[in-house]
Amino acid sequence: MKVISYNLRKHRAATELRELVERHGADLLCLQEADTTDIPDDIGGLVLADSTQRNRLGLAVYYRENTYRAVDVRAIALKKSLHDRVLKPAEERMLGVRLHDIDTGSDIVVASFHAAPLTALNSLRRHQIRTALAELDSVGEGLPKLMVGDYNYPVFKERLGQHVRDQGYELNLSDS
Repeated sequence: MKVISYNLRKHRAATELRELVERHGADLLCLQEADTTDIPDDIGGLVLADSTQRNRLGLAVYYRENTYRAVDVRAIALKKSLHDRVLKPAEERMLGVRLHDIDTGSDIVVASFHAAPLTALNSLRRHQIRTALAELDSVGEGLPKLMVGDYNYPVFKERLGQHVRDQGYELNLSDS
């Protein structure tokens, strides 16, 4: 499974998506900071599972339709930062999708996640991450889960990794 997670930087990078999906042969595309009123129903052979509706800058998940079938979708609001209360960029900070693999008959939960911005405390972001991981069970209890996105965690990454491991998950960071 090839997954691309992309923060569109206030939707400015939206024009890059089709070429990016096609060049890398992505099976899943998870977006953050998307103008969900201005995203297509399909991108490079991937179809839109769903997007958040209550965000100024939202989340979206796309999947390869000849490989997966969307079974359930949930947008989840998380504890708000001061930035969220004042500027209202994001009500829903996680979008979880339960996908059924057509070939194997198994299910997986994939989520696009966007933590509070750098103006918030790391403790708030850790709370959001912990809550988001727990909420993913409501989309598919006991299923494998992949939560990708913008964790907004530039420093103290080892502490973030330990926090995620304490929840029973692994953390992988990428700069590409």
